[in-house]
Amino acid sequence: MMKRTVTGDLPPPKRSSLQQPVSCQLCRTRKLKCDRERPCSNCSSRNTTCVYAADPIQEAQPSPPPYVPVSTGMRLREGDHESFARRLRRLEDAVFGPDMRNTDVPHHFSRPSGSGNPKSRQNQDEEQQFASRWLEDMATTPAIASASNEDNSCSFWNGLGEAAESKATSPLDISRVLDSLPTLTVAEDLLRRFLTKVNILYHMLHVQTAWSNLYEMYGDLSNGRTPTRTRLAFALSIFAVSAYLDQQGKELDSTSEPPRVLSEKWFRYAVFLLTTPPIRASTEALQALVTITHLSMEFSGFSTNFHGLWLSTIRMAQEMRIHRLDTPYDWEERKRNGMDPVDVESKRRLWWHIVSSDWLLASIGGPQEGTYLLHPRQIETNYPSNVDDDSITTSKTYSHSEDYGLPLTSPTTMTYFICRIKAATLSREVVDRLPPSYFSCPGADSSNEIYDTILLLDHNYSAFLKSLPPFFRLDSYQSDASVFREKPYLDPQRSFINFTIYTHITRLHRPFLIRGSSEPKFAYSRMQCIRSAEMVLDIRRNRMAGREDLTKLYYVQHHVLMAVIVLAMDVCFNPDELKIEERKADILAACQLLENSSSTGGTESEPDLGMSRGLQKAVRSLRDMLNRHKARHRAGDTGIGYLAVPKMDKSKMTDRLLGHRTDHGDEKSGFPPETSTNQHDQFQQQPFDELWSDFFSVAPSFDIPDWTELLADLDSQLGTAG
Repeated sequence: MMKRTVTGDLPPPKRSSLQQPVSCQLCRTRKLKCDRERPCSNCSSRNTTCVYAADPIQEAQPSPPPYVPVSTGMRLREGDHESFARRLRRLEDAVFGPDMRNTDVPHHFSRPSGSGNPKSRQNQDEEQQFASRWLEDMATTPAIASASNEDNSCSFWNGLGEAAESKATSPLDISRVLDSLPTLTVAEDLLRRFLTKVNILYHMLHVQTAWSNLYEMYGDLSNGRTPTRTRLAFALSIFAVSAYLDQQGKELDSTSEPPRVLSEKWFRYAVFLLTTPPIRASTEALQALVTITHLSMEFSGFSTNFHGLWLSTIRMAQEMRIHRLDTPYDWEERKRNGMDPVDVESKRRLWWHIVSSDWLLASIGGPQEGTYLLHPRQIETNYPSNVDDDSITTSKTYSHSEDYGLPLTSPTTMTYFICRIKAATLSREVVDRLPPSYFSCPGADSSNEIYDTILLLDHNYSAFLKSLPPFFRLDSYQSDASVFREKPYLDPQRSFINFTIYTHITRLHRPFLIRGSSEPKFAYSRMQCIRSAEMVLDIRRNRMAGREDLTKLYYVQHHVLMAVIVLAMDVCFNPDELKIEERKADILAACQLLENSSSTGGTESEPDLGMSRGLQKAVRSLRDMLNRHKARHRAGDTGIGYLAVPKMDKSKMTDRLLGHRTDHGDEKSGFPPETSTNQHDQFQQQPFDELWSDFFSVAPSFDIPDWTELLADLDSQLGTAG
């Protein structure tokens, strides 16, 4: 019998009758569910080598130092362990006192020495708060596999774990992204277009910083270095939006692709860079994510992908703690250590843009109507300052008071931004004060208390319009002509802030529009609803005439169509009023604007349907309802009862209409569907003139439930455009 050779003094291994474990070592140690892949998802997400018991023994490889993200963006390196220990000792001293740290004798808890001195106690409280917050950040901030990419520009493409796995399995290659970038000259034009068309309204970007980021990226490219994932996503998001808003339809650079095709391509690349894997939180990354999320809504409405990107935006902002940017502790820390005013202002702008957009979306029909995600009592961030970018100091300052902001009566590039926040606050108050079903089922509750609330909210909107700075009021053009010549961006800002308020007033009073024709109690609501709808169309027709690039936006088209429906409803219910023919002509003129804005920006081979998908669905919904009523009336006239089309409830009507969604791409996907020229031709063969001719002949037979059904369905179609 042969004896087994044993190395050294170790006893021979015992033969185990048990089957070797199928989970990897990490999952067994931490009692995690292992998917048994190589590497498994748990090891990939932790940047850990995935080792199975059945694997052959390999020579140990040095593992990279662990990454521990904190709110300040610092990483724990070897030299930081001593600092970590010092902070722990200071925390122990602050909580228990310096004499208790090394004692083995139990003591009752007592206040540390010197606690009777208020100043000493304040310093101890600050130290305790700092240490506690630092430890909390280490424990709660998720480790992102691609975090090191900010220091190593190639780590996303060549790194370990999830980043390397995504590179191997994803169809997108970095070379395709880099090849799609325009030349520096075209990139400069795209950024300039973004700053003059989009940033004048949202103003999330600090202009000088945006230019610096662009030149740094192209500097890296010219020197053969791969830009960081964040920098690429930032640039692509701007390029995609600028190309989307291009009205000329001309080719950019030397490519043969039209701007719309380039916009979709850059959009897809930016989404990939931001989400695969999730990008590390930073101001630049958040700017890119917000920008691309807005473009997603233009492509697909309030689709699943839009809401996914929107939630990612909010999550990244919370991870950066910019919703608590101005706590007393943060103020003291900035006073003590200094602050970068550009960084602080940029974060405030980003946060309040996210908040105001969240509150404004709550007033638009669709699945998100009547709900918002960010509660004002959970926010500790001040409004951004009313100041132009070049007036913000770019050097570190230790000033406790930020006195560079101007009053709202002094026009700056940020004045509209702050007024938009206040308009969004009014929108949130509507959601807070009215029942959730107010707009979808307006007849369910018409008590005096509800109507008194409507009048109060209407008063708040009117007071806001009166409180606007003179250069934002619609009746002050002549007196402020010199201001508009000096600051031309004020003109579109004035149009959009008034457009926003009047759309909200129209929607607030819309449930009482028809009842206001017969019940004197609601006559004021009818008057306000009609007047506000007329103001919406007037602003679109006369004051946005020179901004065709912005009038094609989903938000604008949505509210213009609903204003047209409101006026058409009143015409049908009050056909004997004076100037009825003039109002019909105004309605048809507004519809012509919608039709024109839906067909601009495309080419003969690539029609631009991005902004008209929601409009087409809503128009088809209206046309279907008119056809049902025409069939019903024809059956009544001939006496053939079996030809009558039965009345469908709203859910059935919506289900039937949703059956058309396959013509417009995958509703669950946020990416633009393949364009169909036949679909475009079909839409163009059914002009608005014919639609409204049918409307004015059939709609007078509608009763209140018919109108309620129609409005709810139009809101649903526009709210889920995709």
